[in-house]
Amino acid sequence: MSVNLSAQTSGMINVTPAANNQPPTRRNLMESAVEMARDGLSQTEIQRLNQEAASDHNVTANEQLLLRTLEADSSGFSQAVHTAYRDSDFDPSSFSFNAMDTLSVTSQAGHDISLQFSTNPASAKAVSGDIGEAQRNLEHLIPAERLTEWNNLDKHDVGAVGNFVNSLNLNLNQRADFTRDYLTANFNHPGVDISWGGASLQEGINTVPQDEQGRSYLDCEAYVRVAETLMGSQDMTTYALASTPGSDRRDHQVAIRRDAQDPDHAYVISNNQITRVAAGERTAEQMIQSIYPEFRNLAEDRNGAMKFDSAAYNVGQVLTEGGSRITVDSLDTATQMTGTLRHSDGSQYHVQLTIDENTGDYSYKPSLQTNDRIVTDNGSVIRITAAGNPAPAFATDPSGHTSAVRVKISAEGQLSFE
Repeated sequence: MSVNLSAQTSGMINVTPAANNQPPTRRNLMESAVEMARDGLSQTEIQRLNQEAASDHNVTANEQLLLRTLEADSSGFSQAVHTAYRDSDFDPSSFSFNAMDTLSVTSQAGHDISLQFSTNPASAKAVSGDIGEAQRNLEHLIPAERLTEWNNLDKHDVGAVGNFVNSLNLNLNQRADFTRDYLTANFNHPGVDISWGGASLQEGINTVPQDEQGRSYLDCEAYVRVAETLMGSQDMTTYALASTPGSDRRDHQVAIRRDAQDPDHAYVISNNQITRVAAGERTAEQMIQSIYPEFRNLAEDRNGAMKFDSAAYNVGQVLTEGGSRITVDSLDTATQMTGTLRHSDGSQYHVQLTIDENTGDYSYKPSLQTNDRIVTDNGSVIRITAAGNPAPAFATDPSGHTSAVRVKISAEGQLSFE
């Protein structure tokens, strides 16, 4: 996959209306690359572009994606530029190019963060809003005598912003408005997803690149985490849900912030949108679908934002593992699931799956139950008669002889028979 970049790109996606687009403070690296590539882009010139980027601490995500693409294979870019220059009316500033869509960065704490971009994001992965209007709205919520303090504040230091909001003594409705406009003015969505690799919210914000408007990239989960900081995590619940038509895969996260002082209303948070809805006796799904009717297959995300959770899976979902298929039977805890493994040799037994909350990878080991069946390498069929470790069983060899055995599961998940 790829994303389309141009010298005039302002933000990977979710471009603010032109009236609010501020001109770049320096020349775009795309323009420099286009000029250099007119007669072919040498490795020396690519190094020069990287040096130019290294000397500037405000290199955008677009520019980083371009540099990574050129490092991987500059010939396609050079050929496209060379072809474009054949047109006597060619304007270098209008040149566009399909670049790599994934950018990997590493935090100072050593966590690997991966951002995947899209030029045309799905509706649940897009953010909207006018940056200038959001900034003005924020100023209206801040007393005049505090504006200088606000203007001097690092807007990407979420803890500091949270402390500032707390000092304003806003009611919850005002906090919701403040949070919505703060998110709109200072953050953007890459269009697909971010894998945080175990990084904390602030660690992640300090590491990810920014767009041309100076907005740092967040995904739906990190938007929720910022909202928790500014609106208060009490009475807030996060949910994983399916947002893509025709798919039950939970690929989006939202949150509901209830109001203890006004139980008839709550706030639904999806990316930078925070909407007050009627609550009362309505379920979480009913509240969410009152705004987003296409969202469905709701499950509480027990691990919270920015962590992988069993809520990303569905009961009945089939996972393929080599010659085996594991059907998810239950979502037991935030990081534990039970499933049934079926192997091509005829084995069928229960397994316990464990999810790594930082990477999303899962591992599994047998969790033998009554009537589970194991087929050994020599063709014997072992039927479990009771759960346990070791589990009692009967083994029938290919000749039809049956004997009592015990099946033991090692710490590594290996089966042995005694």
